[in-house]
Amino acid sequence: MFWSGGKDSFLALTHTMQRINPTTTQIVLLTTIDPETNKVPIQNVSVPDICAQASALNLPLLLAPRGPNAGNETYIQTVTAALFTHHSPKIKFLVFGDLFLQDIRSWREASFGSLVPCRFPLFGLDYKSVLLPRLWSLCEEFEIKIQFAVFEKEEFRFWVESVVEKGDEDDGGARSWPYTKELLERSDFPENVDLMGERGEFHTLVQFLDMWDKE
Repeated sequence: MFWSGGKDSFLALTHTMQRINPTTTQIVLLTTIDPETNKVPIQNVSVPDICAQASALNLPLLLAPRGPNAGNETYIQTVTAALFTHHSPKIKFLVFGDLFLQDIRSWREASFGSLVPCRFPLFGLDYKSVLLPRLWSLCEEFEIKIQFAVFEKEEFRFWVESVVEKGDEDDGGARSWPYTKELLERSDFPENVDLMGERGEFHTLVQFLDMWDKE
């Protein structure tokens, strides 16, 4: 399971968990990280957060180090080495949380599909009738909070800061900004921003109720 720590990979994970036999299939989270920043490249989620999520989910985690400016070939080599060094004989399929970008899906299939079958359980599903209701339901059921991890569009960040009450302060003194149903349903939500940030407008972090309670 390709795990970024955000809402899309979480939705893909829950979908997959509901459709496998846990007695015969073990889900393993795979996260690429930048050892210099100790974060997930692009998503800006810290490695301690990723580890805490895996602990809260009670799932094994495989970290694959890569540089912040690594190209596609380096990325493919890093992931392939991580997968087939540790889990090669047992891998049944790879799961991705892509939503609708066909070029990204095609690239993943071209990069890894000849080695292991690729699954995209969220691909093409409607936001408003399927994905977002499922996300809010999971948040309520399991007391999950979602926050913005990084904004790629500055104007969107300014808008969020102007309409959303700041969240909790982290260890470094920075404030988080919650990603909520109420925010997405605002009448003035920017039309040029995808509701789930699929075009890279923003990235998120999923916070589980007890993700810092386990060692």
